[in-house]
Amino acid sequence: MPPLLPLLAAAVVLTPARAAPPLVLAADVADEGLRAWWRAGELVVGKPDEAGRPGLRPLVSLAPAVLPEDLSTWAAVGETCVPHPESQADLEGQRVTARVLATAEGPVIQLVAGETLLAENAIGRPVRVCEVLLAEADAIPGLEVVVAWRMERAPGPGELRGFTVYRVPETAR
Repeated sequence: MPPLLPLLAAAVVLTPARAAPPLVLAADVADEGLRAWWRAGELVVGKPDEAGRPGLRPLVSLAPAVLPEDLSTWAAVGETCVPHPESQADLEGQRVTARVLATAEGPVIQLVAGETLLAENAIGRPVRVCEVLLAEADAIPGLEVVVAWRMERAPGPGELRGFTVYRVPETAR
């Protein structure tokens, strides 16, 4: 009689892979007291209370600019922090949402259609995301995800305010 071989069994658990194209980094600016404003096709950041109204149009150029004298027709971005920031827009006929996923490494910005992940990218630093704006923020056709965030300065007092902008990749459409 042949020797009995031990019977080995293995359980295989299959989970769906989460692969999505990255949101493409377009701009990343930060400074103490920095503020931002948006209107269709334009984004400006700066310090309106400082002499000379220093500013920047981060999706156009990194050259210093002067903030517009009248910002009343612009929408402020990131003035207050909300608990679960997200923003919705239409992307080629489907409703999409930009949202924040909290991870051990820091916040990850995701673009989803329903529960389908279209694109994502990490902020890359331990920040508190205050607002997410999904909109046309420059003259290039296509949506951008504007993320307003804050981070405590260490050492010393003060709060760093930042704005990270991602372009929605063609592959997410």
